[in-house]
Amino acid sequence: MATTPFLKKLRSQPVLFDGAMGSVLAQKGLLPGDCPEEWNRSHPHIVAEIHRAYVQAGAQVITTNSLGANRIGLKRYGLADQVTFLNQSAAQIARETCPAEVYVAGTVGPTGEFLPPLGNMTYDRLVAIFREQIAGLVSGGIDLICVESMSQLHEARAAVTAAGHFPQVPVLATMVFIAGPLGFRTTMGVDPQSAVLELAAAGADAIGCSCGQLTLRQMTKLMGELRTLTELPLIAQPDAGKAKLASGNTVYSRTPKQLAEWADQILQEGATIVGGSWGTTPAHIAAMATTFAPTKKKMGKGQS
Repeated sequence: MATTPFLKKLRSQPVLFDGAMGSVLAQKGLLPGDCPEEWNRSHPHIVAEIHRAYVQAGAQVITTNSLGANRIGLKRYGLADQVTFLNQSAAQIARETCPAEVYVAGTVGPTGEFLPPLGNMTYDRLVAIFREQIAGLVSGGIDLICVESMSQLHEARAAVTAAGHFPQVPVLATMVFIAGPLGFRTTMGVDPQSAVLELAAAGADAIGCSCGQLTLRQMTKLMGELRTLTELPLIAQPDAGKAKLASGNTVYSRTPKQLAEWADQILQEGATIVGGSWGTTPAHIAAMATTFAPTKKKMGKGQS
């Protein structure tokens, strides 16, 4: 593992990430079919407001509003020529909003494209696409890269490889796992062992799971399995559960209290980084911060 202030911190204590961005933007007025990352240009004050709420909730790492801000994703909105601007803006908004002691993670998500025989994308092209996005994030002042919510192993590997062109920032990588008859797999059939081996070889400094359709108990079990496969720091970012409409508002089944109780348990199972994914809010992170107590909690299994 490289030596940076963030990675040094991981060696001594667990770290609390923030929660969702897209679902919170939807609560703020983002409409279905709108580009979330475009709000870095049109509504930067709202993006900053969300970051600020997570900082006040106790998050030690804030993730940028850039999950889909790659050339392929932005092309769907007619914004392919805005890759550098929107990523740089995402990083600058987060950096200017956060206190110096809070880290800013540049978020990089899937393109939605496939390699043959399922699609026409090439691996080298994927690396170039992710490198372009990451360059914008780095120029905006991020502290680390978070390759997030990947289902295709080659795509996750391409993003981690692209991040390797910027050795001054560590790179974290999460896959979306589901539980089935064969154990944990991504929707594209990637098993935990393959994910760990490939991503570690590509240069990931931490590995884990984000979102997915796992119960909190299953997420805990997955962390235990991952801990047997690697000594790298582990990331656990569950979503807020099933969504439903209540009085015209979207509410999620997992309460802040439930995630707070889970966070305390997951650290003992070997997770090093804990945060929230789709549907989680500053209220979830605030609850997790209370029981998580990242500056006091002892390290769990396999950590030192």
